[in-house]
Amino acid sequence: MMEYIMTPVRQGLKDESEYVRRTAVLGIAKLFALDAPTVRDGDMVDLLYSMLRDDKASVIANVIVALNEILRSEGGMAINSKIVFYLLNRIREFNEWGQCTVLDLVSNYTPESQQTMLDVMNLLNDRLKHNNAGVVLASAKLFLNYTKSIPQLHQQVVTRLKTPLLLQMGGGSVELSFGIISHIRQLVLRCPQVFTQDNTFKQFFCRLNDPTCVKILKLDILTDIATESSMSEILNELSEYVGDENSEIGRATVRAIGNISSRLDAAIDESIEHLLSFFDLRLDHITSESCVVIRDILCKFPERYEE
Repeated sequence: MMEYIMTPVRQGLKDESEYVRRTAVLGIAKLFALDAPTVRDGDMVDLLYSMLRDDKASVIANVIVALNEILRSEGGMAINSKIVFYLLNRIREFNEWGQCTVLDLVSNYTPESQQTMLDVMNLLNDRLKHNNAGVVLASAKLFLNYTKSIPQLHQQVVTRLKTPLLLQMGGGSVELSFGIISHIRQLVLRCPQVFTQDNTFKQFFCRLNDPTCVKILKLDILTDIATESSMSEILNELSEYVGDENSEIGRATVRAIGNISSRLDAAIDESIEHLLSFFDLRLDHITSESCVVIRDILCKFPERYEE
């Protein structure tokens, strides 16, 4: 049936209707699934590349998806600076899904020079303020990929990403918050100093309705960004979570306090006071976890806490 299907698909690529052209593009991807050699060896790939000049952004988005599927064995759609700047100059015409598709494609492009990289980033600066989390994260991925070999610029990028990511973290569904916080966790591991400024640590205090997975991530982040100036507030906040009805959160909180004391010598005395106070709660899982953490502290400082 392939030879009979080719003709209407080709005609569909030239149709006046945006919907027909968009569907015809995906039709080529479906033909590829049926008979890959025929599509790859014919002129279908060239036709798709020519469709990148379509006047409708939705058609272009489908072209990118189709080319990436057909050329997956070759690393996906070929891209150069001309295609990159053409797509980025039109990115506002795409819907959120289309913008994510374009940004994901461009993130795989290696800029020819540092100036080209900066030009690309300047074009996408406003995408970091987009109200869609997918667009923000796709832009963040591109910025981070481009600057990973330039430490100073990479830290500046993380600083720029901090505010939009924190804004996205506070709104939307639980699943969205978990995804955003997971990204922030990775950024904290790379540049913890960025998140120690301006009382940013308070953004990671747990909420009553936070699910367990989000609370665990927040505890990990608080452990990594605690400083001598913020440790007291963080330790006091963590001590409130110990009595959580979820024993997993209680145990994780005790471990977090122990980890902060191992990072910051100045926090050891306060940590010991909090850990000893947990015995009064008479919760078996908290008592046992506190004993383990105190044991580790005593092993590290055997002469400091004889009592």
